[in-house]
Amino acid sequence: MVDRRTRKNKCMGKTVSLVLRDNTFSWLGRFRTLTRYTDLAEDLYAAGLWLLDQHWGGVPVRMVGLSLAGLVSGHPVQSDIFSQSERLGRLARACDSIRNRFGEKVIKRASSLTRYGVAYE
Repeated sequence: MVDRRTRKNKCMGKTVSLVLRDNTFSWLGRFRTLTRYTDLAEDLYAAGLWLLDQHWGGVPVRMVGLSLAGLVSGHPVQSDIFSQSERLGRLARACDSIRNRFGEKVIKRASSLTRYGVAYE
């Protein structure tokens, strides 16, 4: 949802923040600044997992929040013919268009499917 809202507002960000609230209502907040601006779910997911691996102690959590900061308007990205960013950006915008037209749940990532092919809800 963060990546989609970022693209909808024609912004990109560079700092990914992770906030956890555990079962004792204690908060843990950490951030990571990326090397380039992004609006892609893959980049946010990777940074969020890295933060989780580095800072989560394994206690049960009751809330997880992920956000993107350091926002700038437009697309301050230099094209790189050897990276997948351009292709992933086109794919993300196409998925946004489909969701805008037919609804949020009409298209899903294959990783959200269970082993038996039933969509995870």
